Amino acid sequence: MAGGEGRRRVFPALAALILASGALSIPPPAFGQTPPPATPPKSAEPPPAYDQDLPSLWGTNLNLAGLPSAPVRGGDAIFVNAGGIVCLEAETGKLRWRVEGETTDAVPEPPVWIDDPTAPLLAVTTGRGQLLILKAADGLMAWKAEETLRTSQAPACAGDTLYAIDLGGGITAIDPKSGEKRWSRPGAEGPVLQPVTFAPDEALGYAVIGTRLYAFDPKTGADVWLVNLGVKPVSRPVFADGAVYLLLADGKLMAFDADPREAKDEGIADEKPDLIDRLWTVTATAPWESFRDPNPRVVPALVGETIVVGAESGRLHAIARSDGHEVWRSLTDYLGGPHTPILWRDHLLLSGTGSVSLVDSRNGRRLARATLPDVPSVQFLAVEGDTLFATERLIDAKAVRLDLGPLGPFLPK
Repeated sequence: MAGGEGRRRVFPALAALILASGALSIPPPAFGQTPPPATPPKSAEPPPAYDQDLPSLWGTNLNLAGLPSAPVRGGDAIFVNAGGIVCLEAETGKLRWRVEGETTDAVPEPPVWIDDPTAPLLAVTTGRGQLLILKAADGLMAWKAEETLRTSQAPACAGDTLYAIDLGGGITAIDPKSGEKRWSRPGAEGPVLQPVTFAPDEALGYAVIGTRLYAFDPKTGADVWLVNLGVKPVSRPVFADGAVYLLLADGKLMAFDADPREAKDEGIADEKPDLIDRLWTVTATAPWESFRDPNPRVVPALVGETIVVGAESGRLHAIARSDGHEVWRSLTDYLGGPHTPILWRDHLLLSGTGSVSLVDSRNGRRLARATLPDVPSVQFLAVEGDTLFATERLIDAKAVRLDLGPLGPFLPK
């Protein structure tokens, strides 16, 4: 009797401990098998401990009619594309210069900072698909790309070269200082939804065109390998430890070897994914649903040994980079929609309607929520140290700088 009573006392306590963790821990599957779907606890997440105003250091109306891009830091300034380019002092928010442009109904691509010790530049994609290079100091035109190069994506800057992908999928490598073309490669079939990206070592460039992922030589533009994904991606590629990770529209998360020996030996792996070392695939039976509206602006976050992705439901999922098993999922619907988590002090920041949530990267629980009284409609976030830069559009486009210091006490010890 005593033993039975002891078990009755222990088991409810153990169940309560599991529910209080805020997420389920899921064991890894055998290699090549689909991770089993998990059932999150039914209990509601407790209210956040912090729900006050986040101090605003400055807020500046951009006085442009377009939707604002993500803020970009370059030198001691902040740059925003909002149907025109605005340059603000990062410390004070004071306007340095403004260049009018074409306003569209779409969120514009953020400007690209081209670092140079003597004369830094800014690459801008206009609403009409033209690529402009401005002098970062005063916004004056340095040069503009040929009329035949029409693009909807921001260029990528790697090393001393600018890489632009046109509407037809062609890629052009350009000298950012002179505008001289270094090489170009023809287009490929399928819509272009993403800019060219590079792994941190810049050894290969990557382009997603239609449903195919291309890896190319940055020096020549020649294909190193390509693979047919089958469906469109909903995120830009992310890279870690020699692997490429992509989230697809049907709910799959795929991992590829970034530089497979098989592709080098056998040639281009067109339509032959077995030639590419596919490390693992989390299939559509994973706990997030398919994406109705693919949004290639969503970028998964690399946090330690996991990849954190935001589903269309608004929930977050942490996936092990080693084998694709689900480590945890959040219990909270973070405002209903896919998110790009921003890493801050090894944990996550998520933007919302007039608020920012601080999320524990170990288990997906919300640690705190800060309201932003001066930013009722947050578009994008950028973090530098303990400073948060954000853009918003309710009536007029606006950029703000906020102090993250008050969230510090809510970080795990």
